[in-house]
Amino acid sequence: MNSKHNILYIENGLGFGGALVSLGNLLSKLDLTKYRPFVVMSYENSYIIQKNSLVKVKIIKRKNPNILLRYKNTIKIIDNYFSVFSKLAKKIYSFLDYLLEIEYCFRLWLFIRSQKFDIIHLNNGIPYNLSGILAAKVLNIPCVCHQRGFGYYSKIVNKIACYVDFYIAISVAIQRDLLKAKINKSNILIIPNGVNLAEFTPDRNVVSYPMLVHQKMNVRYFGFVSCFVYWKGLEIFIDAASCVFRKHPNWIAIIVGDIPANTTKHINYRNQIYKLVNKSGIKEQVIFTGYRNNVPNLISIMDVLIHASILPEPFGRVIIEGMAMKKPIISTNIGAPKEIVRDGIDGILISPGNVTALANAILALMENPVLAKQMGESGRHRVEQYFTIDHNKLKVETLYDSILKM
Repeated sequence: MNSKHNILYIENGLGFGGALVSLGNLLSKLDLTKYRPFVVMSYENSYIIQKNSLVKVKIIKRKNPNILLRYKNTIKIIDNYFSVFSKLAKKIYSFLDYLLEIEYCFRLWLFIRSQKFDIIHLNNGIPYNLSGILAAKVLNIPCVCHQRGFGYYSKIVNKIACYVDFYIAISVAIQRDLLKAKINKSNILIIPNGVNLAEFTPDRNVVSYPMLVHQKMNVRYFGFVSCFVYWKGLEIFIDAASCVFRKHPNWIAIIVGDIPANTTKHINYRNQIYKLVNKSGIKEQVIFTGYRNNVPNLISIMDVLIHASILPEPFGRVIIEGMAMKKPIISTNIGAPKEIVRDGIDGILISPGNVTALANAILALMENPVLAKQMGESGRHRVEQYFTIDHNKLKVETLYDSILKM
C-alpha cells in the first residue's frame, strides 16, 4: 500500500474572503487516503481548523508585511513637497520590505526543511508568496501557486515567479494576467473556484431574522454580499437601490459584509457608505447585517443577488453561491463574472458604474418573477456543471498526481 503524500498549503492572504473559503472547501473534500494536508498561515485564524479538524495548522507570522502600503501617506507627502527625494524614498521602503521578506523566508525555510513535503501549494498569488516560492526552489520541492487575484509584477517578482512549477488560475481573466508576467501558458491550468452544493442549496428553509421583520405589506428583498472596499461598487448599489425604492417603497435592500480591517481608511469608507444611505433618505429600506457566517440563509431571502464591482473581478465567489441557490444574478461585465454569468440566461450583465442600468436590471427581474425563476434554474444547472467544489477538487488532485509522477 502506497504511503500518503504530504501537501503543504501556505496561506498568506488577508485572513478573510474567497481565498480562505476556497482553501477550506478544498481541504474538506481532499482525498485523505492519498494526501496528508498541512497548512502554514501567517496570521491567527480558526476558520481552517473549524472547517477541517483533521488538518494540522502552524502559524508563522510575517513581520509588518508591505511597508510601502503602510507608509503610502508618507510617500504622498514626499511626492508633494520633496519630489526630488520621492524615488529614493520608495526604493528605501522597497528595500526594507524585501529585508522583512527575506527574514520571513528564512523562518519558513527552516520549518519546511524540518518536515518532509512532496508538494508546496501556495494559496495566494505571486506577490504574497515570494518566500514560499524561494523556499520550494531551494529545497527542490515542486511548487503550485494558486493565483486568485490580479498581480503587480516588478522585474524581481517576474524572475521569482518563473520558479513556480504550475499555476492554477481561477479564471481566464487571471490566466491573461499571468501571461503578462511572461509565465509559460503550458504551466497555467484554469481551475475555477467551486461551491459546496450541500451548503448552498435552493431547498434551504428561509430563516426569520429580527432585523428583516417589517410591518410593510409585499416586502421583497434584493441583496449585495461583499467586504466594504471601494472597487466592489457599493455606492453604485446604494444609488441604484434609491432609484428602485421610488417605484417600490416596500422593497428592502440587504447588504451583507463589512470593512476588511479596522484601519482609519476602512472605517472612514464605512462611515461614507452610512452617510450616503442617510443622505439618500433610504435608511429604513437598507439593512446592514455586518459579517455573517450564515450567508446561505441570507441569500435564500433575496429575490436577486447583485455584484457591482467597478474594477475587473478575479472571480466573484458570491456569484456562484447565489447561482447555486437559484438566484438570478446581476453583475458588471468586466473580469471573470462575464465568464460565469451568461447574459440573459443566468442573469443580467451591465457596464460598471452604471446606476441606471443596475436599477433597471433589478426592476426587470423583480417585476418579472417568471423570468427571474428561469434564470435562477439556469444558473443552478450551470454551477452543477462547472463550478462545484467536487469539480475543483478533482482537477487539483489530477494536477498533484501528475506532479508526483514526474
